[in-house]
Amino acid sequence: MKQFTLQNRQLIIVGEALRDLPTTDFKTNRAKHKLLKLVNKKFEEYAEDEKILIENLAEKDADGQPVKLENGNYKIDKANTKQAQKEINELGDMEAVIVYGEFALDIKPAIDYILNYEGHIDAKMGQGLFDLIEAYEENGALVIVDKFTNIKV
Repeated sequence: MKQFTLQNRQLIIVGEALRDLPTTDFKTNRAKHKLLKLVNKKFEEYAEDEKILIENLAEKDADGQPVKLENGNYKIDKANTKQAQKEINELGDMEAVIVYGEFALDIKPAIDYILNYEGHIDAKMGQGLFDLIEAYEENGALVIVDKFTNIKV
C-alpha cells in the first residue's frame, strides 16, 4: 500500500504550503487538492485528539465541564500544566500515516509540480513542501530516473 508518514505537528504547515502553492493548470490543481484532502483528513484527526487531551487536563467547573477562556481555549488546571505540555508534545511527535494508494496516479502531477516549481517560495511554504517531499521520498514513493542514463536513482 502506498503511503508516507509525517509527524502530526508537520501536518498544518504541509497543508498550508499545499493550499498556498499557486498552480496554473487543472490537472496539477486537481492533484494538489487530492493530496491536500489527504493531509487535511489527518490534521482533523490530530486536532480532535489534541482537543480530547486538553479537555481531560483542563480545569473543570462545578458541573465537571472544562472551563473555557474568553479566547475559546480551555483553561488548563495549574496542577496539570507540565503534564499537558508533555502530552501535547508527544501527540505532536506521533506519526501520521497518509495512505494514498488509490490516489497514487492522481497525486503524482502535484509531486512532479512541486519538484519542478520555480516560483517564489517563502520560508514557511518551503518548509512545508520540503517536509512533504522528504516524507514522500523516505517511504520509497518517489523514483527518479536519470534522464541521461535512464537509470533509477
